[in-house]
Formats: sequence, structure tokens, C-alpha cells
Amino acid sequence: MNELNQEKSPYLQQHKNNPVHWHAWSERTLEKAKRNDLPLFISIGYATCHWCHVMERESFEDETTARLLNEHFIPIKIDREERPDMDGYYMKSLQIQGINGGWPLNAFALPDGSPFWGGTYFPPTQKMGMPSFKEILNLVVNSWQHKRAKVIEQARLIAKELAKTATSKQSGENLADALFNIKSEYFLEDKNFKDVHLKYYDEKQGGFKFQKQNKFANFLNLIHLLKIAHHEGDESLMNKVVFTTMRISHGGIYDHVGGGIARYSTDYEWKVPHFEKMLYDNALYLILLKDLFLITKEPFYQERAYHVVSYLERDLTNEGGVFYSAEDADSEGVEGKFYSWEYDELKEVLPEEKHADFYRFYEITKRGNFEGKIVLHARQSWQSYARANGRDYEKFKQAMTASLHCLMLVRQKRVRPTTDTKVILAWNALTIAAYAALGRAFGDARLIKRAEVAMEFILTHFKRNEQGAFYRRWIDGEAKHWAYLEDYALLGLASLELYESTFKEKYLTLGYEMVNYLLRFFYQDKTFYRNQIDQRDILLLDQESYDGVEPSGHSSLVLLLLKCFYYSKNRKWEDLALSIIGDFYPKVDNISLPFMLSALHDYKRGFKQIVAPNEKTLSKKKFAFINQSYLPERVSLFSKTANEGELTICRKNQCFLPTSTPDELRKYLEI
Repeated sequence: MNELNQEKSPYLQQHKNNPVHWHAWSERTLEKAKRNDLPLFISIGYATCHWCHVMERESFEDETTARLLNEHFIPIKIDREERPDMDGYYMKSLQIQGINGGWPLNAFALPDGSPFWGGTYFPPTQKMGMPSFKEILNLVVNSWQHKRAKVIEQARLIAKELAKTATSKQSGENLADALFNIKSEYFLEDKNFKDVHLKYYDEKQGGFKFQKQNKFANFLNLIHLLKIAHHEGDESLMNKVVFTTMRISHGGIYDHVGGGIARYSTDYEWKVPHFEKMLYDNALYLILLKDLFLITKEPFYQERAYHVVSYLERDLTNEGGVFYSAEDADSEGVEGKFYSWEYDELKEVLPEEKHADFYRFYEITKRGNFEGKIVLHARQSWQSYARANGRDYEKFKQAMTASLHCLMLVRQKRVRPTTDTKVILAWNALTIAAYAALGRAFGDARLIKRAEVAMEFILTHFKRNEQGAFYRRWIDGEAKHWAYLEDYALLGLASLELYESTFKEKYLTLGYEMVNYLLRFFYQDKTFYRNQIDQRDILLLDQESYDGVEPSGHSSLVLLLLKCFYYSKNRKWEDLALSIIGDFYPKVDNISLPFMLSALHDYKRGFKQIVAPNEKTLSKKKFAFINQSYLPERVSLFSKTANEGELTICRKNQCFLPTSTPDELRKYLEI
């Protein structure tokens, strides 16, 4: 029997009517496999994954394929966003075998879960030199029945390699070198990071050619490159970050009609996206836009940030004020159908003779740019187009806005892509942090209040016990799956952003509580693990060794520990942060951990403490420039011993005299 009808994950629900007898990952499922002496077929994906949908239609809805799976395997479906630890474990097992990872991720494993082979998408018939999925299943069945000793040996070798990668501990000699570099005044890691990016930088289109065809926005990398450029006064690098952000913001990867950024571009020119939209991408995009606005004061970045916010609040927010995970690339079974346009359809809504500028700006042609259809794509800003074509900018802006609104009205009548309604703790924490930071930068109390509402929902609905434990996700009243290191660390960082924005003591306390919880339940043998150390339904206590499209738990924890140290002066937390950086230093010293590298950068520069007597002081008009300045390494603290109407700035264990003079404060803050 297919057991997924008992699950609430939208991804698992998508497969509940498959003829495959799917099971959810659990200790009970593994016991069943051992009892029946059957290998596992583990298929991992997520609700908005296009190729997951394709493989479901081609194979998992096919009766013949289903019979093979049901008779010879215990089939297991896993939502990678609910169980990133399981996804990471099986992804590493593929990489150890020299197989490129991706989704759907399909792994074959012993009854205890130990993987012995796998791959990604398998076609239903032989294609491009690949055997069919049925052929692969029969080969595995034959190996299990007649060559089991070799299968078990293969699983043992993979398990041995996986165990080697479980921690990033360095030898004593290497650790000593790393700690020397960590405390050095020289930003050698930043130089290496910059050099690698310059090597892959696309001069014509912006961004970085890290993949052969696809191009990701790499927001974590851009945020750190911007920090390097600003602090080093590197105008060339600054221009590259600005150019990349503008190409992303005007390209097809951005939804010009409804707002929001897509997961990646399928070409180097940012023309055609892979249309799914992920919450974490949009949160990180907001942070980049905010940073650029603070540095350049260009209104475009603020306008674009509010457009993203409007998308999140319209399409990715539930009644309780928290944020859904993602939107699908497909609607009505067709990739990009919701977002793309037929040329004749556009002409009917926006006659070309009356909207010639719109057609020119978005490069609209009869030929189209996506399978004969049109995805709105531009190469410049409205301002630059108006200037180059002798248009009055305000009138041009009004006309373009009206045209996009017309398209929005048409699009609202279409069948929407599926929304993945999972509320994921880490992704919501990242979005809460972005909203709080935006609220400070833009002087918008509504955004800060909006972040508080989302935080209150999490504190009310995600609690697992009275010891301070949280769940990973919430759907339709059900919280489930133990939270991971990244969930706790990012929740702590979000709470500190809210403290900076509201000066409510409870948010500072929550940040401390996250650190203390992680020390109690995630820390063993001088190592922080991704899973809670007493979690039973896992195969290996492991660490995350890189920042992907979102900050890893270890990188987030480093920043949380450093900030909490500067708030509390608890030296133990500083030492813990430096020890994590030391353990991961070989990966910090390249492009694998940009968020951890960014925290190290702030530490070397010296966090800037702003000490004020009460919450009203920073809201005074003469101090408004502080919130409107780019100060990524800032921490604000309120002290009853501080003088009324004055601020004290401390940097690198040195405090300057209290002052109420903006010019002196600018000097102390190096603004």
C-alpha cells in the first residue's frame, strides 16, 4: 500500500496516488525492509522540482515500473526540504561514486539504509546512451539476488568514505596555521575569493560561469563581494557586482509582472529562467538589494526590494503571517506556462503601435525567446532606456507600470503553479532577518512589524518541547521533523536582527537561547553536528561542509556566536566561533563557504558596537544616518549606564568617548 496519504508534505502528497507502494522514511520502514530482506529504492525531491514531475509521469505512474519496485524493493519517498540531512547523505554517496548529483535523487540501499548505487533522473526508455529505468531496476534486482556479497561490499566502502567526510576537523599543525590566519589583519581569504570570481566573471552578461550552461545568481557570493569591494574601495569589483545585480534584476530570471526571482537562468544571458521560485532566493535577493541601496542610495534597489516584498506577501504568505517554501515551475503540466506569453496574446492586451517602447524595452519579437513563446527580458533600466531614447522618465515609468499591471490582470486568470505550502523554519528565519534589516534601512516600521508577526508564529507553532527544541516545518497545523543546526542558528540571527530593529530584550534573549540549546544538544567531542546528537532516525552524525544557495548551519552559527559574544562578552562563544572557522578553514579559504568567510571578514575588521541609553536614541533624526549607512559588522546594545542623548562606539575592544555629534560618530564608525 502507498502510505504517503498520511503525510502532509506537498511533495509526498503529489505521489500518494502512484501505484508505487511508497513509504516515508522512518525506523519502522527500515525494520520492514530488514524483515522482508529487500533493498531500498529511495527517491528524493521537492514539490517544485520539474524533473521530479517528469519522472513521476514517466515511471512512478507506470504500472509495470510500479510492479517492479513493489515486488523487489521497499520504495521510500523523501522531501529533501523536510529532511535535508537525508538528502545530503545520499547526495554525498553519489559524489563518492563519481556521479553528478541533482534532483530527483534516486538511491539504492541495503535494508539498513546504506547506499550502494544511485543516480538522478532515469528515462523510461533508452535515451542518449542511458539505459531505461526498468533496465536499471532489473540490473539491481539481479545484483541483489546473485551478487549480493559485491553489493554489500560496495555499500561498506561507500559508508567508510561517508564516515571520513562526517567532520571537518584539521590536524593540529593545520589548525595552528588556520588560527594564525584567522587572527591576522591580512584578508588573504578575501583575495582568494575575489580572484576565483574574477576568473569566472562574465564581462558581457554579469554573473559567473560556474556551470556549463545554467547561471545561478549566487546571492551569498555577491553579498560578500560587495562587502570586499566597499571596504577595499575596489571600484572595478563594485562595478561588477552592480552590473551583475542589474542584469539579474532586468533579465528573465526576474518576474517583471508579479515580482520575485526565479531559481536560476537556463542560459548565460539571464533570459529564460527555470521558473520555480524559492523563498530563500528571494530573501537573499532582498538583502543584496538593501546593501546596494545603502551604499549607492540608488532608488532602483529600494523599488525592486518593495516589488519582491509585494510578491512574497501576495503569493507566499499564509494567514498566520509566515512564508511558504516555493512556487512550481510548471502549471497544467507545462514548464513556464504561467509566466510566458504568446506574441498574439501580448498584441491583444498591449497593441504594439501604442506600446512600442514596451516591446523594444523587453525585446519582444514574433520569434520569442522560450520555445516560441516570450519571457519578458531586458538589458537595462527604465531610466537608462528613457535617457537614451529621449523619453520623460516619470511619464515612461507610469506607462511601463500600467502595461505590466495589464499583464498582471490577464495572468491572474491563468491556472497558477502549485505552491509548496511547507513553512520551513530556516527559510522563514532568513526572510524575517531580511525584513527586519530592510525595515531599518528604509525607515519602514511596517516591515519590522511584519517580521515580528512571522517570528511570533514560529515561537507559537514550532516549539517541540519545553527545553527549547523546535520542529523543522509546519503545514496545516502540523509541526514535524526535528529542526537542524541551520534552523536554530538562523532563527538566532533573525532574533538578533529583530533586536537591532526593535530593541526588545526578548529577541536578544532568544539569540542566547539558540546558542545554549545548540551547545547542549548539537555539540559533542568539540564538534557541532547538523543533527541533534540524540536523534535516532539518522544514519550518520554529519556536518555541512559548504554554503549552497542558502547559508549552512555552521556558517550561520559562526556569525551567531560572534554577534552574541559582542553582546554578552562571553569569551567562550568567541572561542567556539574561531574553532569552527579553524576546522573549516581550507573550505573558507576558497568559495565553498561565503557566509562563513563574510563573518570572518567582519571579525577581522572588528565588530562595531553602538551603545545607547534607550531604544528612542537611535530613532532621533540626527542619528538616522546610522540605520541608513552600510554597516554589516554593526551590533547595537542598550545600556542603562549610557548617557542620555549620547552614543558610545566601540571597535576592536576599544571604546570612544560618548558623543551626540554625528560627525564624530561617522568618524568612529568609519562611514
